[in-house]
Amino acid sequence: MALDFPASPSNGDTHQSTNGIQYVFDSTKSQWRSQGEFSTGAIEAKKIDNISGSFNGNTVTFTLNSDGAVVKPQNSQSLLITLNGLVQEPGTAYTTSITTGQITFTSAPTSGTTFIGVVYSRLPISSSTTLSTTGGSMTGDIVFNSSQTFAIGGIQDGNTSQKGVVQLSTSTTNTSETLAATASAVKSVKDAIPSNLGDLSNVSSSSPSTNHVLKWSGSEWAPSAESGGASTLAALTDVSSATPSSGQVLKYNTASSQWEPGTDNTGGGSGGTTNLGAVASGAALTITSSSGDDASIPSATTSSWGVMTDEDKTKLDGIATGATANAGTVTAVTGTSPIASSGGATPAISITAASGSAAGSMSSAHYTKLEGIAASANNYAISADLLDEDDLATNSATKVASQQSIKAYVDTADALKANLAGPALTGTTTAVNLTLSGNLTVNGTTTTVSSTNTTITDNLLELNSGASSNANDSGIIIERGSTGDNAIIAWDESADKFTVGTTTGTADSTGDISITTGTLVANIEGNVTGNTSGSSGSCTGNAATATVASGLTGSPNVTVGTIGCGAITGTSTVSDSIGNLRTIVQNTQGSAYTLVAADAGKHILASGNITVPDSVFTAGQAITLINNSGSDITITKGTTMYNTADAENANRTLAGRGMATLLFTAADTCYISGAGLS
Repeated sequence: MALDFPASPSNGDTHQSTNGIQYVFDSTKSQWRSQGEFSTGAIEAKKIDNISGSFNGNTVTFTLNSDGAVVKPQNSQSLLITLNGLVQEPGTAYTTSITTGQITFTSAPTSGTTFIGVVYSRLPISSSTTLSTTGGSMTGDIVFNSSQTFAIGGIQDGNTSQKGVVQLSTSTTNTSETLAATASAVKSVKDAIPSNLGDLSNVSSSSPSTNHVLKWSGSEWAPSAESGGASTLAALTDVSSATPSSGQVLKYNTASSQWEPGTDNTGGGSGGTTNLGAVASGAALTITSSSGDDASIPSATTSSWGVMTDEDKTKLDGIATGATANAGTVTAVTGTSPIASSGGATPAISITAASGSAAGSMSSAHYTKLEGIAASANNYAISADLLDEDDLATNSATKVASQQSIKAYVDTADALKANLAGPALTGTTTAVNLTLSGNLTVNGTTTTVSSTNTTITDNLLELNSGASSNANDSGIIIERGSTGDNAIIAWDESADKFTVGTTTGTADSTGDISITTGTLVANIEGNVTGNTSGSSGSCTGNAATATVASGLTGSPNVTVGTIGCGAITGTSTVSDSIGNLRTIVQNTQGSAYTLVAADAGKHILASGNITVPDSVFTAGQAITLINNSGSDITITKGTTMYNTADAENANRTLAGRGMATLLFTAADTCYISGAGLS
């Protein structure tokens, strides 16, 4: 039975074959995979696992599962998808992939979006079936069209660590570990391997005789009889008798004129690598070899070539560039002062003594004097024992001041003497007691008085004297150090008032100084005009002649004795923390409501049930309840709620448009009475 698969399928294409089975094409493996019967059987419906937990407003593609297994629906129309209870249109709101079992939304669902999905199909809803990767079989007659070809898919590539498909190669030089050599490639390599010595290019093909040895003829190795009938290489006169090691070869040594065992550096005939190094030792340089014998090169001499030693290199560096080696006979020597020569080929050389005007040799006496001078001494015009200081600042007991220094110091001191007619004082002036009979004028920015006590006989102290106008606060600042902010008694220019308090300002502060109002403890007599304000505290005492108390603001406590007066009138409302004392404040509630402490003294206009809690209200507080609806509402009690009509402690019903009042006698006890109450 022919299955008639399409000749050029694309990934995901389906084919309903004549055997009643539907197949889907997987291009990644070049396979048609069966999905089951498509024309018979009941439609199966299966709920898809919830994927809303992965919704984040960014991701649009999700894998579909049912009971943890991947679901691969036939097409988008095979799914019923709802988001937030709304059915999504297949192909428009989402698409599906039959090969991956994934759904892709046109718009990314946001976090919190609900998801319900159902898949419908006559085909099996679980993942499509294929032959097991570890083996399997197919039954029935499967006939392919002669024009159909199928690539091998789903089989891993083979390499040195795993089984799989490999490609054949005829190359005899490729080093790949994933290609397999053909029989012809293996034969070519085998044929290229010499089977005997005669096959080597530098060995003669002549047939050897018994006891012949290989002998180098100058161009090749050839069989030859060794004179004396030698039966081993070691018996030959030009071969060393040294015992070779495994893998060594014969190497010719021109120094000994013999073949000697040595390391094979030919790499089996394909070349090799020898690493050379150099080691300096004594008067020779040794060239080391990684694969052969080391060679020693001696130092060069005047009669033979060799390597240059570091000592010779130092000598060579000391010779100027372009210098020549001249040799000759000295016939006369002359000298230039202070060097003197007697002349001739063997002159007497001398150095004249140094003087104050000419250089020369130094006597031992002069050297002794020189040693007596300090290393850091300078050649001054004045002796080291004579000071030239106009201010005599050194105050030395071992040095002598110069006459010029003394005169300069005296002249300066004389100029500093006070002129009694108009002294100009600079620096620091010190006196035990100073009495001035006239006026004292001090100019500058700061006058500092550091005496323990300051006594002033003046009756008045004038601050800010001479100001034509003023924008600065004025007063007395008391420094308190680490105890706290400075204390201040000041005239607040911006408020046009005297202020007593604390401040961070100092004597250098100007303008509007920030002052924190302090407490003034004093007996105040006389009339007090203006407003008395504050947030706490009290004003106590007698007001024998008070006739008007107006303008009180804030929260003052006024304590008085017996008030005898006429009517108390006002132009505004009288209120407390609850509200206007002339009204019963209303609290409207449109649904079930639990009373709160702020409801004390109010009436509740309720349309729902009322709950009376414990430990919220205190004795003496009252609340009025009004049913603002045409239906009954329930009043649920706390611990104790007595009905004044029957003395029963129970929950109560307030009829439509009824009214009842609660009066608390304790935090958990109240009494209730009213109209429409049962």
